[in-house]
Amino acid sequence: MIEAQALTHRFADRTLGLDRLSAVFAFNELLVLTGENGAGKSLLARHLCGLQRPSSGRVLLDGTDIRSIRGGIHSQIGYVFQDAEHQIIGQSVREDLAFGPRQYGMPDAEIENRVQDALEQFDLRPHADADPQTLSGGELRRLAVAGVVISGARYVILDEPFSSLDPRGVREVLQAVLQLRRQGRGVMVITHELDKVLAHADRLLVLARGSVVAEGLPEEVAGRLPQYGLRRPAGLIGTMTWLD
Repeated sequence: MIEAQALTHRFADRTLGLDRLSAVFAFNELLVLTGENGAGKSLLARHLCGLQRPSSGRVLLDGTDIRSIRGGIHSQIGYVFQDAEHQIIGQSVREDLAFGPRQYGMPDAEIENRVQDALEQFDLRPHADADPQTLSGGELRRLAVAGVVISGARYVILDEPFSSLDPRGVREVLQAVLQLRRQGRGVMVITHELDKVLAHADRLLVLARGSVVAEGLPEEVAGRLPQYGLRRPAGLIGTMTWLD
């Protein structure tokens, strides 16, 4: 479990990005995080991953302050940025997948096994030797997800994963997200495009001005979205799937 306790982020101009935010993020859960632009969604994600240092408050991983975890938490909490291509380092898909495990000092045989598993799991085997820059948007997002999972991430955060994707790309990324959920990993999807994922979510959490203003079952929280300047997707939540 990941827990934010009174998490506060104050920018250099003294404005608050996060305002004593407290929330729990469980493994074995698909959480959708939404809010208006500037609500603090991506900032919260960076704190949960240890990429930002809070002005006050703390983030706990299984009860331990992440700042005191030896070796950091990057192998346990993975963050897939909105611009996924910026996370791609290797000259081929295979090489990119091997990069993370190699940085953690895994033996070559284990790296090879993990790469083969990831290629299969994320349907990337046909592109194993391809230059990542030749991949479609959906394939690039799947590669970025595979890149954080292959190192052992138990919790995966995806920031606007459906942005700029065509319908096929949306379906490919959504299938990857649901596969992570079936494996018992915690998954957070940060998005404004609620219609693409809300039907599959266990919980919906809404941020405004750096604070949690609503959270709960998607069908319960969705009706209150207009109060926070957000559009409620049309139709029944449970039927909003993009999958066939």
